[in-house]
Amino acid sequence: MSDASGATILSVDDVMKLMTGARAGTSDRVSASLAIFQGLGENAVLSGDVLRQALSQASLALEGPLADVLAGVGSITKTGSLITLVNNQELRPVLQGNTLRLKQTVTFEVGLDGGPSLTNIAGVAVHKVFWIDIQQVQLRQQDGQKIVRVVTGHGTRDLPLS
Repeated sequence: MSDASGATILSVDDVMKLMTGARAGTSDRVSASLAIFQGLGENAVLSGDVLRQALSQASLALEGPLADVLAGVGSITKTGSLITLVNNQELRPVLQGNTLRLKQTVTFEVGLDGGPSLTNIAGVAVHKVFWIDIQQVQLRQQDGQKIVRVVTGHGTRDLPLS
């Protein structure tokens, strides 16, 4: 099914197929999540309700602050490599003691250069005395361990994946 702009409107079955393929090709949730974004197609729309229903049917429950973020998703649109996430309101989840700010509209591009990554991020910040905009997130391999590299205007930080 398509919307007025010609974008493919994804169903629960479509999302289930994406998740199954993403989970088969990777061993961690970050890689699987990035694979799902990449697999959305060139011009697609996904409602938050469909995403939540697909995750529930796949028995992939998110807990804590990620569950709150998922509950706030209104829609996800992909045009080319650009993802636009529209939340029902601005969100401020706390992850590992750090407050994030997800504006009502968040955009980013999905890529594979040097490892799966989200680049040109707009609408996401972390609070460290003041708000610091997050510009890029990349999954990397370092010394045999997977890490998430977070790039901001104030520096880069590597976080080990557990």
